[in-house]
Amino acid sequence: MWYPNFINNIVFPLSDVLLKTSYTKNLVKWRKYDLLSADELEKIQINNLKSLLIHAQSHCKLYQNIQFKGENPFEWLTQFPMLTKEIVRTQESDLLTQNPKKLVKFCSSGSSGMQTCVYESKAELQSNRSILMHLWEWSGYRLGAPIVQTGITPNRGLFKSIKDIFLRTIYVDAFVHSEPQILKVLNRIKGKNYTIAGYASSVNLMAETALKYKLKLE
Repeated sequence: MWYPNFINNIVFPLSDVLLKTSYTKNLVKWRKYDLLSADELEKIQINNLKSLLIHAQSHCKLYQNIQFKGENPFEWLTQFPMLTKEIVRTQESDLLTQNPKKLVKFCSSGSSGMQTCVYESKAELQSNRSILMHLWEWSGYRLGAPIVQTGITPNRGLFKSIKDIFLRTIYVDAFVHSEPQILKVLNRIKGKNYTIAGYASSVNLMAETALKYKLKLE
């Protein structure tokens, strides 16, 4: 277990300082939520929802005419219109609260006939990555332990390739699976206590292949 401890306690805190990020800070925050009671979590949920709706009403042109009544943010929420793809596309400027040039843009493939784009700040992106990592921790994974990760960015580049080495990650393209490819990965990790994580459909294909060939994975 020394290597995960090294990654969690030294490598990532140091990288946050050098890169001016807050990944470790966010991860610690999400871990602390596990220790709270249901009442404490509900109070945080209410306060966060209230802050979010006040921010939206104060900074989004689309919502500026909404008038809140009472103190219950769940009742406030009923006054907000249903957000459709059409609204996101045609009223983007009325929804954004920051300069889009300073945000990270994500777009859908448009396979449903209408491409949709959303934006995240770098701080939100780091927080979301910390949430994902914490969800993996619930399954028993610990940052720095060997892992097979399926995803949609097979061209890793220098930075991500270095990260994969440090985090002992075997990265697999989630959308280009074949049985020989899956078998190659599964035979590589057989008996080596790897975690498999990523897109549910690709993880399911790996599980089905392992069962078909009676591969014992620890």
